[in-house]
Amino acid sequence: MKKLKFLLFIPLLCAMQCEPEGPCGDNPTSNYVLHNNLISIETNGTTYHVGDTIWINAVVNKNQSDANSSQNINLFNFDNKLNFNVNLLKTSSYNQNFPISLNENHVVSDKGEVMANSFIMVKEGDNFVNRTGIKLLETGTFKINCAEISSYRDYYDCTTRTYIGTTISNADSENYYNFIVE
Repeated sequence: MKKLKFLLFIPLLCAMQCEPEGPCGDNPTSNYVLHNNLISIETNGTTYHVGDTIWINAVVNKNQSDANSSQNINLFNFDNKLNFNVNLLKTSSYNQNFPISLNENHVVSDKGEVMANSFIMVKEGDNFVNRTGIKLLETGTFKINCAEISSYRDYYDCTTRTYIGTTISNADSENYYNFIVE
């Protein structure tokens, strides 16, 4: 009987060791684009005051070139919205960066949508756009980073996804926009 229990336990143990496949299988179809400077900080300064707003602007033309195949692609054929995550970090006196979670009290959306630190780009003319301001609520040394724009869709939507590697146009060599709030 002990052997039978052990034999029944083995398939369960093996099943727990396997990585579950994503809802789209191992190789979902994707567009990969590399295009620097698609995101910019409009209020380009190094020193701000509590109560100021830093405006982040992102514009992606619908016509791009796939980095893997060099084929021209029209992003409007694949996506209704794009999004990018904004990492707002505060530096402590111990030189550690602490992430700040944004909410409706911290942001003002002029174009597009915002869900916490995810800035959602919407269609406008031949572009996807987002213009969102982050309200500066406390003093300190801060940095902003955004490195990828991607399809804004449900995880279970298995249609072609878009990934755009990008930089902030007025960031440092590590793609951080650094500033101080007094």
